[in-house]
Amino acid sequence: MGALRGDLGMIPDSYPEGARKLLLDPDIIIPPLLYLESAASDRVTGKRFDAKRWRGDLTVEEAGLLCARDAGVYEAEP
Repeated sequence: MGALRGDLGMIPDSYPEGARKLLLDPDIIIPPLLYLESAASDRVTGKRFDAKRWRGDLTVEEAGLLCARDAGVYEAEP
């Protein structure tokens, strides 16, 4: 992937190193973003997408649906 975690100049130097290691690589969003831009998602609406759940071994349609869940308010993130 491209830039390493926190390597985009958006994280202040004062941000703790331990917390910095927990940040996700920004490139994680690219596959779901391309899915949402494609015809494969034309009938998908009212969903939230968790890019951490994207699986490159699945078809775009399957991976997109795996990442999706209904949008709304939840008591706690699963």
